[in-house]
Amino acid sequence: MSLKNNPAYRNALKVTAFIAVMLVLNLLVSVIPEGFITADVTSNKMYTVSDHTKEVLKENSEKVELCLIATGTAPNESIRNFLSKYTKVNKNISVRILQTETDLQEISRYTQSPESGSVIVRSEKRSVYLPYSTFFDYSADAESSAYYAYNIYYSNGYVNCSYPEFKELYGEVLGLYDGYRYESEVTDAIKYCISDELKTVYVLQSGDGSGLGYDMTDRIRDCMTELKTLDSTANEIPDDADACIVMAYSDISAESRRILSDYASGGGKILVMNSGMTEKPELSGLCLEMGISLSSEMVFEDNENYCYGGYNALVMPDVSEDEAGKALSDAGANVVMIGATSIGISETLPQGVTVQPLMITSPEAYAKSSVENGFAFEEGKDIRKSHNLAVKAENANGGQLAVVSSAVYIDDEYDIYSDCGNKIFTVSLISQLTGSEESSEIPAVAAARATVEDNGALKAAFAVMCVVFVLIVVFVFLRVKKQYFAGRKKQGYVTSA
Repeated sequence: MSLKNNPAYRNALKVTAFIAVMLVLNLLVSVIPEGFITADVTSNKMYTVSDHTKEVLKENSEKVELCLIATGTAPNESIRNFLSKYTKVNKNISVRILQTETDLQEISRYTQSPESGSVIVRSEKRSVYLPYSTFFDYSADAESSAYYAYNIYYSNGYVNCSYPEFKELYGEVLGLYDGYRYESEVTDAIKYCISDELKTVYVLQSGDGSGLGYDMTDRIRDCMTELKTLDSTANEIPDDADACIVMAYSDISAESRRILSDYASGGGKILVMNSGMTEKPELSGLCLEMGISLSSEMVFEDNENYCYGGYNALVMPDVSEDEAGKALSDAGANVVMIGATSIGISETLPQGVTVQPLMITSPEAYAKSSVENGFAFEEGKDIRKSHNLAVKAENANGGQLAVVSSAVYIDDEYDIYSDCGNKIFTVSLISQLTGSEESSEIPAVAAARATVEDNGALKAAFAVMCVVFVLIVVFVFLRVKKQYFAGRKKQGYVTSA
């Protein structure tokens, strides 16, 4: 019998050919770019770049670098995998890893407290630093849990840091968030860095306070708005100002009042965020020029439908149905005011001035000039009536003055009660004043379902294929062996014992 007619020989050739084909396929797969062999198999497409992002970046000709900060030897794989998707959307976008051990001097240009997983987005025009904590989405429930955990840890001496620092350090470990915001944050940052036209808003802060904070600043920046600090000694509002924000923790100076008054008279736009139960003569004088009277009396709510959780100091006012109100409605959120003081509207307005209420309480609300005896309504002393908590005035020259009667209501620890409604309202109000576009607000990806890496399923499938391949090889080998010895026995080469 010739060798080529031998069944055992033919089967051996088949096995050899099969193994050779598998080796060639494995070699080919190893040189294929990662983007062609990975797939997003998460139920909510956590690692997929949306059509919105593709539309924003398709015409971009600016060089943009996404720098992922890493401590130790390995960068955050989830974020690196996602950032790599941007390089496939636009060829001008690149990803770079910055190690804190070797690139600290370069990193320090953007932050003095680098943390692994944070991202620097930079172009030739400008840059944005995205802390790791900004990639996580906190709802009211998750934020409440985070704040509760912080109080427990802080009171027991386990941590000695601020609440925002606590969230950044331990939020992911403790599961104190509801979702991921990779795409929303990175896309808006890229858009900001490559934009040719940004609005400019100057911030004047009087007195000690937390200011706008990172999250609020981030939201304003996402509306293609650049924030700059206005020094309290400035003698004019810069010509490039599209609006001015006054964080009034205490009274402003007479000079600040003068330049703000001139600015509004000339058509400028101002947002005043008033805070505290103290008299502010200069600020009050500025507001009276636009028909708005400030009060140092704190407002409380006795209608359970207008207060949060039954706490009369957490007031949930009706919000006007303008753009800011629509933004709240679209987000399914409310405004929750804390430490708010009453705002009045002059019975006789200055010539050419109109005033519009933006927030108003129920008729059961009341205001107190002192809280030494508590927050409860006092018969014969307090009066129930509706109170304005935010108003907006406009003069004949188009100048606008919006006043919100709390500066602290946008702080993280208070904004939790509104499910970010306080910040949404404020950002929308700023956008109205500047005429800027509002953020695209790409939805966060729910954390509960986003637990699978983008190529994890393919890796698992490949492992199964390898196991199946080994079993096939073993099966074919045993069958060839059996046929081989059966053939030799038939030809008389093998004899039984």
